Amino acid sequence: MKLFKKKKINTITFVLNTSSLAYIELVEINDRLVVKSYKQHVFDEHEFASGTMVNSDNLSMIVQRFLPASYATGKHISCVLGPSLIDDRFMMHSTLDLSSIDHTLYRSHYASSVEYLYTEDDLFVFYRSHISHVLLLQLQLLFARCFIDCSVIMSYFFPLLQCYKSLHGSAYRRAQLACDMQQSNNNLLSFFSPDIAHRLVDVSHIHVLNEWPSILAACGSFLLYRENV
Repeated sequence: MKLFKKKKINTITFVLNTSSLAYIELVEINDRLVVKSYKQHVFDEHEFASGTMVNSDNLSMIVQRFLPASYATGKHISCVLGPSLIDDRFMMHSTLDLSSIDHTLYRSHYASSVEYLYTEDDLFVFYRSHISHVLLLQLQLLFARCFIDCSVIMSYFFPLLQCYKSLHGSAYRRAQLACDMQQSNNNLLSFFSPDIAHRLVDVSHIHVLNEWPSILAACGSFLLYRENV
């Protein structure tokens, strides 16, 4: 019988919010996620405003300062976007009607992504995110300028949902997600108290104060990648 050694996964996640850009490197040690490195840059009004990059030259230098010399070796790189996106929930009578969703108001200015969440009152509830074409292009140019092969750019909600699923494991149910979403006023982040987050990731290597939203985004990105390798 041939034994296969488990592949070591090392990820880098950039988390872009309206106020900051964070760099988080994660590795899995003994089946537990560990934050290997965390760095953050807080924007001033001359760098990022109104959902777009104002000074891409300065931001590219910041990104390059974040990266260690050997960053590209065997690492999966992703970018998670926070409030820079438009997010909403909507309901439909069937999961087969997605082709009929009206993106008319967004299509010319935004790229959209849709995820089925759960049922509520006999209706199917979906999550939808929109990233502006301008910001998407700016990010692609930024990473190209820094010679970074960024595999995916996604909304904050998707990795957060993956963290939620991971915590529940085989006990995950869409009905429970519906209850937790309703109790948290559709703010899934509020579900993750520091105690719950500590069950998911080891942050003993860094000082954690207000970094949990970015760290959870990086964890979710790691878990999404691991699920598909």
